[in-house]
Amino acid sequence: MKNQRHPIARMLGAGIAATLLLLVAAPGVWAICNVIPWHLLFVDSDMGSVSRPFAAPGETFEMTIGNQHADEEFVVTFVSPQRDGSTIRHVLSKDEDLVSGGCADGQIQQWHVASSGADGLADLEMVERDGGLLLRIRLPEEITAGPLLVSVSTATASTPVACTLERVPCDQGNVGCIGNLKEPQSSPYLAKHFMALPPANDFAQGCIKEETDSVSPCSQAPGEISENVLRAVVDTDGNVLLHVKWDGILTKQNSLYARVVEGRVRWPFPTPPARASLRSLSPSGQQMPPLFEPHANDEAGDGYSIVISGTADAPQSILRVAARLGTCEVSRVGCELDSDCEGDDRCIEVQPLFSLPPGPLNLPNNPVSAGDESERGFCSNRPDKLCGTSTPCEPDEGSCALFDFELSAAETVALAGILGTEEVLVLARSDCGENPKGTCEKNENSWSISLRDRATWKDSAPQVEVDGQTAQQCGLVEGSDRAVER
Repeated sequence: MKNQRHPIARMLGAGIAATLLLLVAAPGVWAICNVIPWHLLFVDSDMGSVSRPFAAPGETFEMTIGNQHADEEFVVTFVSPQRDGSTIRHVLSKDEDLVSGGCADGQIQQWHVASSGADGLADLEMVERDGGLLLRIRLPEEITAGPLLVSVSTATASTPVACTLERVPCDQGNVGCIGNLKEPQSSPYLAKHFMALPPANDFAQGCIKEETDSVSPCSQAPGEISENVLRAVVDTDGNVLLHVKWDGILTKQNSLYARVVEGRVRWPFPTPPARASLRSLSPSGQQMPPLFEPHANDEAGDGYSIVISGTADAPQSILRVAARLGTCEVSRVGCELDSDCEGDDRCIEVQPLFSLPPGPLNLPNNPVSAGDESERGFCSNRPDKLCGTSTPCEPDEGSCALFDFELSAAETVALAGILGTEEVLVLARSDCGENPKGTCEKNENSWSISLRDRATWKDSAPQVEVDGQTAQQCGLVEGSDRAVER
């Protein structure tokens, strides 16, 4: 997407036009679009490569095995280390009789006979990609979120499937092994280990309707907030991954629209996140353009310290919260890596935002708003365990990090109408986005254009209405499957 002037400023009223003229002339203007399909991003690992750096229970991934094994039957061992030092082992094969070896005390062993999933794909099969053969594997539903090692051996191998984490690293008897990941240059924000994600959090089921919004996609009624827990995972670098399912709030008639979303959060750590702390990743681990930005809550007294605002336009994504934050040496903006800074600027003074052990993380809300007894959180040394004022953590589980959240979904905006700079955001919305049949005459629909301050996500100028013909001259065209080049 090119940084070019956009004609929209010439079409608007004098009050907002002057600001927009500055906006679209600025060299740092960008547009956002997430309808470009994500593709397989193979990441090198211990023995072979894998099509994605993480997967949720029931999802499939592919790994390289080698064409010489095309006619073999395979046994797949999933080894999941637990925080208490034990390991949980799952074994997948087409025939459980092919698996040999026992597990020592304290190691849970679960067998899975490969069949087919609801998507019609086999749980375990060889597939052809670009003339080569890959092994497609479905992650068992019972897998625990956290670091995961996937070991593949042939059914005829004499070496038993290993039970302990120490024995699993690929050696004799293995034809593939996925565990440690080598950092791909195209996605530097990935963890250094393959991760099992928790099941996706359904945003529509957890967000709250506005009292005056009769067509809200959210299921929670105001004042009737039910108990809810966001399931996340801490990766081996200490970063938090939150797997979110967005399809319930997307405009079903028109896939070229994004939904503005918001999360009000009681942040449990001393230092709040910055814009550079938050990323949106595709199911294949690639960074996606949709907004995901924190700012201070200006509504004192509601218990929420920060508000995270953003847009959603894909069925699912993985939201990543970095465990560390630094400052670009020259520009003094927040950063995580040198690549977050412009040009030769570098990221310095990197400090931890929080420190959590790898594995599952549960983030609760507080369904009752009054009284200390309603406060809930998670244990800092065992973040999958919930705690509260009346249910403290055990001494070895750390302190109770109090947490709360409230989710909401606002208006829809056109993918072709999201642009901005570091300070200002423009959102353009067409009434075609909610058209029941998903069709509109390009010159008949009207557009609403808002200018927002990115520091607060509040409107910084009155909303402007333009007709379809004017919007089309601006480059805001219904049916465009890409954001307009700026």
